[in-house]
Amino acid sequence: MESFVFEHAHRFTEQEYVGVTTVFSRKPRPRVTRMAILLVIAGLLLLSRYTFVLGILILLVYLVGRWLPHTLAGTATRQFRESKLLKNELTYGASERGVWVRGPDFSGWAAWHLLGHWRIRGDWLMLPCSGMPTVFLPVSELQAEGVFERVMERVRANGIAYDGEAEEFSRSTAHAAA
Repeated sequence: MESFVFEHAHRFTEQEYVGVTTVFSRKPRPRVTRMAILLVIAGLLLLSRYTFVLGILILLVYLVGRWLPHTLAGTATRQFRESKLLKNELTYGASERGVWVRGPDFSGWAAWHLLGHWRIRGDWLMLPCSGMPTVFLPVSELQAEGVFERVMERVRANGIAYDGEAEEFSRSTAHAAA
């Protein structure tokens, strides 16, 4: 296999990190639209004495849903807020030998065989490896530098696609390249 090296630096904002890593967060606009519709329906239900309790219940569920991601351990919002690494600019990279993350006072490297369940969300190829933070590689920059297919060969050979979206993207890029 031909050797390659790709590296880029990025600092995530909380909103960006949560949008990329949250499982149910596909696109922000439909989510906002759904929430607005839900609040309008709840407001309308509050206008009638027969549906008032249902309106209150919908509003309570909405408020709990907004509050939980910030308080439950393991949610992307909480992970970002508690992380001492993610608030800094980190350098992510990949080569034919493995992947790495470097930041202030931290450096982690993993061979490809340590790759877990990878996925592509938006423009990000997410590569979680055992014992180190997830490596985030921008698909558009990988393609612009001509190393996307070489990285994906390693990813497909060593990792498991997290979801159908990753598998579908993987297949569509493989067919486009052929």
